[in-house]
Amino acid sequence: PLIMTGSGDILPKGRRGLTRGKRTIRIKALPPLATQGTYTLKDREKLKEERRRLDEFLSIVNMLLLMTLLLTVMMIFLFVRQHLLKIREIKIQATLKNQRDLLNSLFENIMMGITVWGKDGRLLFTNTSFTKITGYSVGQIKHARDWFEKVFPDQAYRDMVKAQWKKSFVQGRAVR
Repeated sequence: PLIMTGSGDILPKGRRGLTRGKRTIRIKALPPLATQGTYTLKDREKLKEERRRLDEFLSIVNMLLLMTLLLTVMMIFLFVRQHLLKIREIKIQATLKNQRDLLNSLFENIMMGITVWGKDGRLLFTNTSFTKITGYSVGQIKHARDWFEKVFPDQAYRDMVKAQWKKSFVQGRAVR
């Protein structure tokens, strides 16, 4: 290969440079390529096969890169979604706490005596008005049978009141 620099004028035969006025043309020969013999058809086929394998490898690497990017985007999406759900949960818990505090305040400060009984007959909650009205504390009445025995000491009257309570309970009405 030759590299030519200069004005582009034609160089006379046998000369390496031409000077005409201020214009100079120089020719420089590059060293020959270091080829150790010539390529055979077998070498070319091997080169094609290596190039095909390299292209296949690059395709797999690109696919893995895309999958990694997709997973990263999915993880970011899930992180943001989880964060938003956590914020929502905190707001809901605050609302529930406010509602529970309001209900507890109403339950404790209402002038009417209120009791809440479990399905198994255990006393779950009473308010302070119940204790003031009846004179019985929560520790004295642990079960519905204790309540009936203390309030209705007469067995016949107690049985009649229990029957009315059961009837109201079956019909789904509040017992007053």
